[in-house]
Amino acid sequence: MDCPGGDIRELLFIAVLLAHTLTGCGLLGGDKTDAGANNQVEKSTITVAVLPTVETAPLQLGIRSGYFKGLGLDVKAAVATSGQATVTGMINGQYDIVYSSYPPIIAAQAKKIADLRVLAGNSFATPKTAVVVTSPHSPLSSIRDLTGRTVAVTARGTLSDLMVKSTFATNGGDPNLAALRRIVGNARRAYWLNPEPERLWGTGDSLAPDYAHVVEMYECRTVHQLSELITRLLPI
Repeated sequence: MDCPGGDIRELLFIAVLLAHTLTGCGLLGGDKTDAGANNQVEKSTITVAVLPTVETAPLQLGIRSGYFKGLGLDVKAAVATSGQATVTGMINGQYDIVYSSYPPIIAAQAKKIADLRVLAGNSFATPKTAVVVTSPHSPLSSIRDLTGRTVAVTARGTLSDLMVKSTFATNGGDPNLAALRRIVGNARRAYWLNPEPERLWGTGDSLAPDYAHVVEMYECRTVHQLSELITRLLPI
């Protein structure tokens, strides 16, 4: 996986980044053109899988304003249900470029299902980025009340799945270390990429040290850190 260094400020420039990437043959790793090429780009029709989130707004704006058409590109945005669905669709040839969180990308790479390339990081999770909600008349009043309940997430193994489990564990819920041990025991390799700065592990209500005793844990906050970890941890 080729992952050039990124910065969270790239969020506002995802549409420009996409256009510049597609208009440069070298960035796509080849110098051949396909049947849909024109004198500006090597592939004129591009399908981008996105999620219905605010982070993809610049891409939609670029499409609606005609920015991409001015560069010789016909960019189509296809809304998917989860990052896992976007990555699966790209592997199956349904999409050219996808928007996804790290877990589905890492899983596909680790299982050698596909050789993927991260173009750029475009958003960064901060406290209060996502919330767990229920209806106004629900008997649930705190995160601890979720014990034995069902929580809807975009898909298993996605960032939303991990965030819900982490929130539950760090707010008095059962951290379920036994389940983590089973997962690690059944996996060929297991790593925990933690977006929290390592210096904060174990502070406040963080249970990172408890999990780190069961599985190898690494700080991973940027595309650059992700690239370094994949190069170091995953077999080529």
